[in-house]
Amino acid sequence: EISNEDGRVVRSEDGMGALPEGFVWRGVDNEYRAVQDGIYFCRLVVEDEAGNTTSTLTEKVVVDATAPKVAVAIAGESEEGLTLALKANDRSEIAYWEIIVYDRTGSEAARFEGEGDIPGTLAAKVKKKAKKG
Repeated sequence: EISNEDGRVVRSEDGMGALPEGFVWRGVDNEYRAVQDGIYFCRLVVEDEAGNTTSTLTEKVVVDATAPKVAVAIAGESEEGLTLALKANDRSEIAYWEIIVYDRTGSEAARFEGEGDIPGTLAAKVKKKAKKG
């Protein structure tokens, strides 16, 4: 069964006989509506034919269906390129990030990627457009 922080069961499955190998919870309640973002708890409750009941310890599950809030700004320019200031806020940890810098023609000028926290700044070596004259 899956319960919310208030202890109310939001999703449960019943069955008879042998236990299935696993259980996949897709973040929906018993009416198949998406649950709200938040902390939930999962546990297995089993009753044998004699009526004896036992349950596992609860496991915490975090539902976070909200996209991270991100911002990028030019923090500085030089002959070497650009310094980008980056921010990302998310309820969960950032798993993967990618930043692509495009030039005026829409061509990729630089690419950065990583796992985990986004760095506060990045230095992008981007060629400046030559001045006419």
